[in-house]
Amino acid sequence: MAGEQDIRIYYYLGVCHLVQHRLDEAYYLFKRALEAYPDFADAQYALDVFQGEKKEYAKALGYFEKALSLYLARKNGIPMHWIRRIKWGINAGSIF
Repeated sequence: MAGEQDIRIYYYLGVCHLVQHRLDEAYYLFKRALEAYPDFADAQYALDVFQGEKKEYAKALGYFEKALSLYLARKNGIPMHWIRRIKWGINAGSIF
């Protein structure tokens, strides 16, 4: 079982690949993080962004809803960059 540090490494490497539009690598790393910790809201959100980049908006919405429910369950608020994304649309500006 992967430790918390390993999960975050998968996530941040995935972000690097996503920003470079290396989508297959990003997807693999986000999924690895979620295999180890399915309630990792940031990785769920990253898969939302990934699906948006692929213009698969129905799938993107599913990941976004899952990430949102995880954040709301923890009661620590919605990250500001999510609010901008909701306000301006799925492909608006910075992804993270």
